[in-house]
Amino acid sequence: MSATLDTELISITASDLQKQLHDGSLTSVKLVERYLAHIAAHNYKGMSLHALISTAPQDNVLAIARQLDDERKAGRVRSALHGIPIVLKVCGGVLLLLLLS
Repeated sequence: MSATLDTELISITASDLQKQLHDGSLTSVKLVERYLAHIAAHNYKGMSLHALISTAPQDNVLAIARQLDDERKAGRVRSALHGIPIVLKVCGGVLLLLLLS
């Protein structure tokens, strides 16, 4: 994983993430871990963003990320967002999801 990702986690593009996933310098597991750490550090502490009410259980999203990494290794990439975590804001709640299709 590039050091740049830590400092530009908020602004890095999906295209740049996909390039790193494709060339193997980044895995979906590592990316999810970094985003979860960033959320933990800045949602209520740090920058105190208060942007998320909750996230999906860490074990669940990491298991999905491992599955997507395995698919990538096997040559199956479902879409341009394969393995890239996204946050969806839904009326009354926020979910951290991995794109599955």
